[in-house]
Amino acid sequence: MRSHEPSFRASKRVNFADVALFHVPADWVADWVDVSGTNGSGDCELVIFEDAPGSGTLRPWTELYRYPTQETREASILDLHRDGIVKSRDNNVMLSYAVSDAVEDEVSLKLHRWTVTIRNDANHLRLIVFTYSIETEQANNPQAQKDISWVESAVMSAVYPESESHSPQ
Repeated sequence: MRSHEPSFRASKRVNFADVALFHVPADWVADWVDVSGTNGSGDCELVIFEDAPGSGTLRPWTELYRYPTQETREASILDLHRDGIVKSRDNNVMLSYAVSDAVEDEVSLKLHRWTVTIRNDANHLRLIVFTYSIETEQANNPQAQKDISWVESAVMSAVYPESESHSPQ
């Protein structure tokens, strides 16, 4: 993983569902989009992006899980991080990073994924996934590399309020 020090750039704070407080560049757009499709569920997703050609898109996602025992929760944490480079932030928060390839609407993408798990109590686990997607042909340009580094710094330095309200398990 890269340094957790963000580069000097004006930023703004994003509060994602009261589970993650992090900074993104001030010129990036943060917008909720309807992803309910035809099912009419009214589901929305936060998308964060620079409004410029060739830029990537950051999509945070979260879910809360309940496990029958602390042991099954711990096994799930290991499974959620098995494909990434793991860095444990503290006793309650574990982070990992992975890169994968994908294709969407016939466009090749690089997906940079930061997985954050938070032990809430003996049986609960908060999962937060930050995915930054960018077209493969743009992924190695210098601005994209700066943006990816910025996102990583934002995830690593984010405040996760649930992690602060529980003692280590």
